[in-house]
Amino acid sequence: MKANTENIPGLLPQFTFSEGEGMVKDNRGQAGTGFRPVIGLVTLVVLSLITVSVEAEIFTLVDGTQILGELVHYYNQNFEIKTEAGLLTLPREKVITISFEKRQVSKEFATPEETFKTWLKAIKANDLDKMTQCYGLVYQNIFAMQMKEVSAQERQEIFEIFLSDSLKIIGTETKDNATMLQLEFEENGKTETVWLKFLNEAGEWKMYPP
Repeated sequence: MKANTENIPGLLPQFTFSEGEGMVKDNRGQAGTGFRPVIGLVTLVVLSLITVSVEAEIFTLVDGTQILGELVHYYNQNFEIKTEAGLLTLPREKVITISFEKRQVSKEFATPEETFKTWLKAIKANDLDKMTQCYGLVYQNIFAMQMKEVSAQERQEIFEIFLSDSLKIIGTETKDNATMLQLEFEENGKTETVWLKFLNEAGEWKMYPP
């Protein structure tokens, strides 16, 4: 039997794009200024570092969302940005700043498996900041806001299936530029499986909707 991560509240917000409004809404109907969040980005947090550095162009939007990409063109008050998922066109009024930085890569996110381990550790410790860092950068702002609306106990209940002693990785699969981890766990006497998706954000692997 296969569990669907889209049905796990708070795991990853599902976004839809509203044409002409320049807004994104999550699966709870909440809106934030932005774009379709299926692009490769890099986290801004530097933790346990390894000797790998990457150059990053980070676009900060009016709602605090941040994007990593390569600026290709600027025309008609729009930025055209090259991302891992393709070209993104972003209205100038949605961008507050653009920073050009050389960043270090954290070993906590060096592989999908390491990111998954970091995420599990953060869940067990109720460490919201570290949990947030495990997601794709475009998801971090809205995920943190959602999780701050619930108590620490409620967060534990949301991610309860990932606290099971029976939880283990049973397989990996590569799709385009993404790596999928297949997890297995026991629930109510039944064996369940779930897939988690990871994308490489300039050297660090972060979680995205499957």
